[in-house]
Amino acid sequence: RKANSEISPFEPLYNLIDDIISQFGDYTNDVALNQSQTKKFKDYVKHGGEGTIVVASEVLLEKLEQNNAQTRLLALELIHILFTRSHCFRKIMIENLNSLITNSIGLRTHQTSTSVINLPGPPPSFTLLLKKRGIEVISEWASNHSFVSYYPQLRIAKRFLEERHGISAFQSTSSPAGVVSSSSSSS
Repeated sequence: RKANSEISPFEPLYNLIDDIISQFGDYTNDVALNQSQTKKFKDYVKHGGEGTIVVASEVLLEKLEQNNAQTRLLALELIHILFTRSHCFRKIMIENLNSLITNSIGLRTHQTSTSVINLPGPPPSFTLLLKKRGIEVISEWASNHSFVSYYPQLRIAKRFLEERHGISAFQSTSSPAGVVSSSSSSS
């Protein structure tokens, strides 16, 4: 973001993302993205052009690095929403796929080795939800033939998770218990 003296043209986007992600400041067990705010977010990005998509991806990737599993989970849900709607956003996420896997599933990939890292808390229950949802999202993207035909990295990522780490894709690609994504509801 720009210095306080300068107002960014993307300030409404920053505020929408912050509002959506910070709406659960006191760690509830039942997290549902606010449908009204999520619709505003989708509309803003849809009508904002490529620059808005780039800024949204940067902000969401930053949120995915926060030391809070609940923040990461909600950022991942917004990433999933945009990934299913925007080719430009998908390209950016594919370029950042290692970071996405590291920050949502808890794996750090290197050219010669792989290591498991601890996902952040608080709260601990969200750490498990985050990891499960991260696996589901990658699996869902890798199971979409349209996505895989343009982004073979998704198939490689899924195979990597299954073969190198014994992480099998969950049978269900719906949201984990407690998380309701507005991407599954009508907008």
